[in-house]
Amino acid sequence: MADPSDGSLCPSCGEFIPAAAPRCSRCGFETRPAPAPVGPLPPGNPYGPTSGGAVFIRHPDADKPIWQDAAFRVMAYVVLIDGILELVSGIITLIVAKGSDNGGPLVGHGALVTLVGVGLLAEWPWASLAIKICCWVNLVVAVGMLLVGGVVARAFPLLGVLVILLTLAFGAAYGFMLYLVNTVGLD
Repeated sequence: MADPSDGSLCPSCGEFIPAAAPRCSRCGFETRPAPAPVGPLPPGNPYGPTSGGAVFIRHPDADKPIWQDAAFRVMAYVVLIDGILELVSGIITLIVAKGSDNGGPLVGHGALVTLVGVGLLAEWPWASLAIKICCWVNLVVAVGMLLVGGVVARAFPLLGVLVILLTLAFGAAYGFMLYLVNTVGLD
């Protein structure tokens, strides 16, 4: 062990820091005090680039929640509620139609969607990947449904327009969720 007079222990992690070291080798804790400012602050925006070095100071409002955080939380609750409703409807279908297999896929998919909703609210990275995959798959399906809506609209105009409008609404919701996951960045 080194002589204590030749250094000190890091207040952050407890590692021995030699007297000549500027920082802790384990955690990077600065051991030397920052230099005192020489003169008054220059006029202008203190958060913009400084002259000569283009160094930016982080704005104090940068860590405040943005609207995307709130929207992501709302959409995560929508995913969770959708999964719970699908799970409950699958269980009810299994109980009511005892001889049929109609409720099994609903229960499985509902449990998976509920788990993804919980993962989004808990901010687990795997849930972010799962919802991205789900959104992309559903956007591809929405394009196919728009084509189906166009074909149906030729025979039954009112029904075709309804299919197209619902498909656009669901496609917009999936696209919005994809935008939020990419903006908030759980990865």
